[in-house]
Amino acid sequence: MVYVFSKEKDLKSTSTELLEKDIFKNTVLVDSDGLSYQIDKTYKVKYLGLGGISLMKKGRQILMDFEFKGNPTTLKLDEFKRDILERINSNKNFWQSSWGDLSDLEKRVQESASFEAIANTMK
Repeated sequence: MVYVFSKEKDLKSTSTELLEKDIFKNTVLVDSDGLSYQIDKTYKVKYLGLGGISLMKKGRQILMDFEFKGNPTTLKLDEFKRDILERINSNKNFWQSSWGDLSDLEKRVQESASFEAIANTMK
């Protein structure tokens, strides 16, 4: 699956339940410069709001941070485009529900001149 976060706080906000399930381990993050980071560990920094209680979200909400495996690697834009297109094709029903005709999405990804442009397309 592909998720796009334009704000660091959105990326690092989650529930205590998800943090305990360790669902973020081995997740790969790619920044707008094409640097790829693999998450090794996640940990709670603090509760969000009033003790993590939210009327709109399930469970106690926290701000987390990451420890990464090794050093970041630099992705080539063409490799990243291929990976994104493979992910779109492997989950066509999801992408068709929001885009309709996938050829337009695929064309936009292929014509993107930067990692940031791809992220903006995927939002």
